[in-house]
Amino acid sequence: RQRQAGTILLAVDDQDRVHAADLYAWDDHCMYGLMSGRAIRTPVRGAAALLLWHAIGQAAQRELAFDFQGSMIESIEEYFRGFGARLTPYSHISKASWRRQMFSHSKSTWLAARRLIGKKP
Repeated sequence: RQRQAGTILLAVDDQDRVHAADLYAWDDHCMYGLMSGRAIRTPVRGAAALLLWHAIGQAAQRELAFDFQGSMIESIEEYFRGFGARLTPYSHISKASWRRQMFSHSKSTWLAARRLIGKKP
């Protein structure tokens, strides 16, 4: 908000009930969908799609790309593709010593590794 690089969009009915809410932020190149929420008790079909479509329009007005942030959940990924999203695989490769790798994992993994090498935790 301080940098004027974000917005919250709400889908509100004529009785001022919020049916969907989304949080978006952007930089010089792209708008990102960061969070979304939907009403469970009074779902309105299409409220989520309306907000997403509106955000894509705002990105276009600002001449920004729109990043859906993707999903590993197939039904969500298909939903995003309905708006023209393209699957963009990414990888993260790093190199670290085995000790550093142990510390970067959970405590239970670290304890199991110590048992394997014969040291008491």
